[in-house]
Amino acid sequence: MNFTEEIEKMVELSSKQPNGVYQNTDRIFTGIMERSNFTIKGMPDNILKLYLAAENKADFESLFYSLTGVKFEYYLRKSEEAIRYNAAETKLRIVQIFLPKSNKNGKNSLIIQTNAPKNKIRTCLRNCYFLFSMDDSVNCIVNNLQEMGYMIRILYSPNGDVRKMKRLSCKEKYNLADYDMKYVLYHEKVVIELYNKVFCQNLQNPELLAPAVLENIANQLGIFAMADDQFCILYDDAIRFSLQYQDFRKIVNHHGYIIQGQTIASGDECYHFIFRDKLWTYHNRKMFRGMN
Repeated sequence: MNFTEEIEKMVELSSKQPNGVYQNTDRIFTGIMERSNFTIKGMPDNILKLYLAAENKADFESLFYSLTGVKFEYYLRKSEEAIRYNAAETKLRIVQIFLPKSNKNGKNSLIIQTNAPKNKIRTCLRNCYFLFSMDDSVNCIVNNLQEMGYMIRILYSPNGDVRKMKRLSCKEKYNLADYDMKYVLYHEKVVIELYNKVFCQNLQNPELLAPAVLENIANQLGIFAMADDQFCILYDDAIRFSLQYQDFRKIVNHHGYIIQGQTIASGDECYHFIFRDKLWTYHNRKMFRGMN
């Protein structure tokens, strides 16, 4: 169906609108865009296919710019980067997860082959850290990843043949204990300040919050490898929260932390927050309060 004549009349009529009433017709388009579901699977592919089918590529690019405010070339390059990243991230990889009571030789660890992205593996570990039985930990990790829809094959499980484990090359490693937030009372003030900054909240008096609430907040911030004198946040999470080194430094310095960069066993980079020695007495009091 050709709307050429109708559109030509509308364009001519639109030019005769009194000043200030464009917003009335603009709202029609805005309402349509707001009601559209831009998270529909395959939407990016449809956009690319429409470009391929368009007879006049320049007109398509102009329309895309009018609708989005960005050039189609920019969208194309960003989409290509995302597709390449997803392809690399979701290919089958061999992953080693150290379970509770794992020793240095990794005998009590789980080695799997999976296509689950790293962030999904971490989500899974946050859901399973509280299980002390190795069998329960293995079942929890495997079930969580399968429920998320990812392929998983167990290559080695605790107390298996160590010789088989040693033949496996694992470049991506995780420690289940890193996702236990039991030391959050040591860091409650800085955790709350980070939370307020990231999520635009105004929580006060962290000492009045239940430990379970503080643990949940720490998990929302992506904190891991928390000990009584340190914790870590991935660079990727910092970028997701629009926080840079300078932002962290402003928040944590007056709480007595220093910040270092570090590459962890999964191959990712992170910010490593460490207490200065002069605060040990203060934090011993914090732990005493948390244990009583």
